[in-house]
This record gives sequence, C-alpha cells and structure tokens, in this order.
Amino acid sequence: MEHYWINWVEPERSLLVGWHQDDTHPEFGEVHLQVNDGDTTVEHSAAEFIDSHPMDVLSQRLHKLADVVTSVQWSDSRPVGFDL
Repeated sequence: MEHYWINWVEPERSLLVGWHQDDTHPEFGEVHLQVNDGDTTVEHSAAEFIDSHPMDVLSQRLHKLADVVTSVQWSDSRPVGFDL
C-alpha cells in the first residue's frame, strides 16, 4: 500500500486539515480526510481514493483544498469538524 499525507496547516488558528492515505483508520477506507485542533483530531471522514500517478493525486487534492478548508466548522474559535 502506498501512503501519503497532504496537509494544510495554520498554526495561528491551531488548524490542520489533511487527506491521509495510510493504515491508521481502515474504517474510513483507503483514504480519509481529517481536521485537527492542534495535536487533537476532531473529525475523520472517508475520502475518495484516487488511483492515479502521485502527481495527479496531488493536483486533484490541491484543486479541492480551498473548498475543504472553508468547510471546516468552528466553535469558540476552535475547529470542530466539517460541513461537507
């Protein structure tokens, strides 16, 4: 199995949003999307598995990044999940 993490990190807002293809959360399939508040994961979500060249995977993820980051829900200035 190939692995990758593609993360968007904003330290000043304690935000991490990322797609992870790894073996840490098989209940979400081959790829999951997650949002973190600092070091704490607040939500995982299944994500589309893209079966193509790694550069194409990166291109497709970057194309969707703005929508995913703006879908993060907030409470008391903290990230709490997604509104996908």
